[in-house]
Amino acid sequence: MRRRQSFTMSPKRFEDYDPAEGDQVRVEEYLLRRAVPIRARSQREIVDAVAAARSAGISWNKIGEILGTSA
Repeated sequence: MRRRQSFTMSPKRFEDYDPAEGDQVRVEEYLLRRAVPIRARSQREIVDAVAAARSAGISWNKIGEILGTSA
């Protein structure tokens, strides 16, 4: 049986850390990078929901109304 490695980090490691250029990211950039996969996931959910709605007989006009697009 393999022994599980422990990845505890010593406080000394953090105390001695000296950030290099590029290590720090502005909050706005972080938020933008975090939002991209969320948007992609949402778009996939919309595609799936539209397909399900069409399979259930909901009209394109109603789907467009719900999505906020013009018919």
